[in-house]
Amino acid sequence: MSDLRLVFQKNGEKSVADVSPEEYKSIHVMQDDIDALSGKVPEVKHAASAASSSAPVAGNPFLDESASVEPSTDASAKAKSEKGSFLKRFFAKAKASRQETEIGVIRKKRLFIVIGAAVVVILAIIIISAIVFRGNPGTSASVPTVVPSVPTVPVTPPVREAPKQPYSTENPNYLQIDTESATATPDGIVSVLESTSEKVVAMAPSLPVEFLVRDVNNNPIAFSRFAHLLGLVIPDDFLSNLDETFSIYFVPDGTTMRRAVTVTVKDPEKLAVAMKNDEPTLPSAFGPLLYAKGIVVPVSSESRDGSFGSLPTRFAIVDQVSGASFDHVIFSGKFIMATSKASFQSVLGAAVRSQAGNQP
Repeated sequence: MSDLRLVFQKNGEKSVADVSPEEYKSIHVMQDDIDALSGKVPEVKHAASAASSSAPVAGNPFLDESASVEPSTDASAKAKSEKGSFLKRFFAKAKASRQETEIGVIRKKRLFIVIGAAVVVILAIIIISAIVFRGNPGTSASVPTVVPSVPTVPVTPPVREAPKQPYSTENPNYLQIDTESATATPDGIVSVLESTSEKVVAMAPSLPVEFLVRDVNNNPIAFSRFAHLLGLVIPDDFLSNLDETFSIYFVPDGTTMRRAVTVTVKDPEKLAVAMKNDEPTLPSAFGPLLYAKGIVVPVSSESRDGSFGSLPTRFAIVDQVSGASFDHVIFSGKFIMATSKASFQSVLGAAVRSQAGNQP
């Protein structure tokens, strides 16, 4: 509290409690603190009131009427009130600014904490991923790969096609001869037959390979013309009963390639009669067509009876060393001749099956 002077005088002397306006203004009581905390504007203490309260009361016998108190004016009180209000507003603004600063600092601290926590979490994830990846280099630790199940389809191995053969064993092939060239001679035609036989041997067929003789224009060559070009010496009574259509076969017989020939017949009965007369010379007459080089065919050969099932046949031994023979028969409008028993049965058997299939 301010210095309060209480003056008491005795023995009838003047008794005065003299408080100046400045001292009164500096007096601070508990009510002022309560008003400041609650935001209430404090009551302005005017010097006039203080003066009046402390001024001597007229007629008061205990106070000295001659005591004088400095009067206060309204302008002075207003100035002091404005000064007090300015200070309170200043301190209130300072307090609010300090509170905002403290709140901003707290928010920044929280933001830094959140960012730091996020960075720590990210670093932890990266480290764990690196450890897992190093431990399992073949697998992905982040996203598992889902492979859709595909139904298993059995794979059939490709069928290896047999190499293409130069000649067919199912259908007739064409043997071309240029009848107008210088090669259309007995030696030239024999050479063509030999080379064709070698090609068929390279095929290693299991069935007879049939050829139809054609010229360069793909026209059939008649048997009589072909016999003339080849130089065959066939008795006229026998040749005259043979027709124009014929086929040459190359037939496998073990390791040997044999030949066989079928010629259509004009009149089977007349041909049978001619065959009885010309039979010993027939192997030699057809020799260049039927036999390979190196086989010597006798001018005359003795024929014997043979059979193919119930069908009577005839044959003659041509060469004992090579096993060549002259097997022949008139069957189903054709004169069939071959150079071994196996080749003869192969071609004759095909003719028998063909006739059986054509019968109603």
